[in-house]
Amino acid sequence: ARAAAAPRRRCSRAPRRTGPPRAVVPAAKTQAASRYTLSAQVGPFCWPVLSCNSTVNRSQPACARLSGEKSRLGITVVEAAGNGSVDLDAPACGGVFDRAVGDSGAILVAAGSAASHAPLSYSTHGGRVDLQGIAEGVVTLGGGGLFGGSDPLQRYQSSFGGSSAASAMVAGVALAVQGQRRVGGHAPLEPLELRDLLVETGTPQAPDPRLIGPLPDLAAASAVGVPAPRITALSASWTLALCALLWVAVATRASARCAAGG
Repeated sequence: ARAAAAPRRRCSRAPRRTGPPRAVVPAAKTQAASRYTLSAQVGPFCWPVLSCNSTVNRSQPACARLSGEKSRLGITVVEAAGNGSVDLDAPACGGVFDRAVGDSGAILVAAGSAASHAPLSYSTHGGRVDLQGIAEGVVTLGGGGLFGGSDPLQRYQSSFGGSSAASAMVAGVALAVQGQRRVGGHAPLEPLELRDLLVETGTPQAPDPRLIGPLPDLAAASAVGVPAPRITALSASWTLALCALLWVAVATRASARCAAGG
């Protein structure tokens, strides 16, 4: 028999913002202390560049400033690079995505193949792209019949993909690393430190002129970015004291048994 379904939780959605990007910055400032990892799907006022054969959307610099503001506040921003097969290094892009011109600090994620780690045909690419994520055959919830039946709590699909799936995956890795540091009593990595860590410890992309960066390796990133538990002098003293107490307890019990002839 199937276990009883968990009670449904009521979900609320923040109102959709259609104003300028600067309207979001005050909210980011109030959240900075929590060091969130934000997975950004570029929205109505920051529509991604689908073609660089014309003037780049003037909202792109505003998006970069918004991401930069969040990064300076200690919030890691993970952005989907898009699925327009755009070369961000193309002259027609006007250098908007050139790190030498400006770096928002965001992690830009492209769509990679699950098997070869090569860029998928539709993936945006270029030197500004930091990482790739698996962008095909991703299992997620909603809108599918992966497990059959009509139970709304069992609606999963296995066809999620694109840079939306890839960026969600990378955001999960980033959160996992920061979470391990927090559990270990260590301060979270700054956004640029975390980005560098995931790039340096990732699995390289397959040889291809379209640059999409490595695939994050959580185990490797954790091994490098999460310090091992440290044994301080105080903790060592407590350990020795506990061992001494246990030894006294064992010795006392043994003596009592001997006295009783046991």
